[in-house]
Amino acid sequence: MLSGSVPWDTLIQAASAVTKEIPGINRCIWNLASDAPSIATPLATTVTRKRLDLLREADHIVMEALRSHKLYDEIWQCPTVLVPLQLGGKEGELIVLRPVISERAMTARPYPLPGPALDDLRKEILSLPGVSGLALDITSKPPGTIEWE
Repeated sequence: MLSGSVPWDTLIQAASAVTKEIPGINRCIWNLASDAPSIATPLATTVTRKRLDLLREADHIVMEALRSHKLYDEIWQCPTVLVPLQLGGKEGELIVLRPVISERAMTARPYPLPGPALDDLRKEILSLPGVSGLALDITSKPPGTIEWE
């Protein structure tokens, strides 16, 4: 997880370096919360109605934000992922957004969401009960798949 306010091209270069130079790492995410988490704790979870409802609510917020910011038709796919990872000791799980653009699905690039869209997403998703953090998947395909397994 990368944190900090830096230009988009710098983030993409860092993500590429991480996935190329560190064995076993094929995905890189950018922390969208205001502070970098001091600790990340994996959670033992199962599929529950409560977790699925949280994921559906977060995904609805993402899709509505893409529509309201006129981005929906520009982005090829935008999975919303619920990751059983507690950040910074805050109760809840990590939400990861994966907006990508692609022409043939064999390759894809992360889509640079504009500041106002990111601000709206931060405000709404981080206020959901059960969410400890928010991140943007900035991994190209390859090495990362579009969907999370």
